[in-house]
Amino acid sequence: MKTEELLEQMNELDDRYLAEYSEETIKTQRKGLGRKRQSVIAACLAVALVATGVLAVQHFNASDGALLVNEIEIAEVQMDLDVQQTSYSGKLTEQAWNNVTAEFASVTGIEYLDFIGRIPEKFTGRYQFYSLAAPKVGANEPEKQYALHDFVLSYQAAPDQNLTIAICKEEPPLRDYLIDCAAPQLSEVNRTTLTVYGDQDCYIVQCVYQGANYDIETTGYSLDEVELLLTNLLV
Repeated sequence: MKTEELLEQMNELDDRYLAEYSEETIKTQRKGLGRKRQSVIAACLAVALVATGVLAVQHFNASDGALLVNEIEIAEVQMDLDVQQTSYSGKLTEQAWNNVTAEFASVTGIEYLDFIGRIPEKFTGRYQFYSLAAPKVGANEPEKQYALHDFVLSYQAAPDQNLTIAICKEEPPLRDYLIDCAAPQLSEVNRTTLTVYGDQDCYIVQCVYQGANYDIETTGYSLDEVELLLTNLLV
């Protein structure tokens, strides 16, 4: 099934098949993505480009254990993104759920239940599973069409402990801010090359795994715990 067909079918689901997970189970938003609690920018270049949502400040990279961490700073810089967010955390029809998980497997190369089974228990808790659709190239109002871009899995183990995994097949997952780093140090976990950015208790990991692009963000976890997550996920 084509991704646009999947989105169309999900949007046409009767409300009686959806259980409320939040105020709106399926919603459209034209603002910054909710998956990023704060704007976190890699601090590798001494240049600020606020108008384009980029902020970089010169720092040295830091290493801790097996993961090489590129230092970052918190910044209040965000871009306004035009996306449609569709939540799958509610109760769907069996056919609709099968379509979603089949599309997820085609993007990640991993069955959905296998994927979530790889997440260590200390990261699990309140859970949201949703997708983000972006306008097709050249699409204009009022007949703008959207195509599936990211699958996102979001966990909250505690108020100050969060994990977000965004996955896209064709390109890096969407962000409402950019990470500007000219030559970041690279790490490796289970033969997968990745880039790690960090500041205090916040870490961002970017990599390509089994042909899909990953953007993983954690808050409230140590670097050792992040390494545990990656070791389990990138098997």
